[in-house]
Amino acid sequence: PDETIQTHLDLRPFLLGERGHVFLLVEPVKGDWAKDWKHRPVLHTWLQVTALAADLFSLGPEDLHVLCTRLVDGAPVAGVDVYVIPEIRCNLGGRAGATSESGLCHIE
Repeated sequence: PDETIQTHLDLRPFLLGERGHVFLLVEPVKGDWAKDWKHRPVLHTWLQVTALAADLFSLGPEDLHVLCTRLVDGAPVAGVDVYVIPEIRCNLGGRAGATSESGLCHIE
């Protein structure tokens, strides 16, 4: 039947210790999807298990501000390396920086 269900997945075997990243892809089993297979529902998400939060904002295509804080208490984190991965709509590709004592990094 076409209904929502909840399934618990233990992702610990895919993490390195207490931190890590997992790319999760969920789709129906081919035999259970009676409609057009090309239009099946597919969920994909990147899960991160981390102790840090990164907030980003931009004032233009050549300007990026990053604030890095600890999730447990919101305290700023200094010395976090920040890299901009090249992408078509961004003029900052390949540039890098590090967060200051206030947890801020500005990349131009």
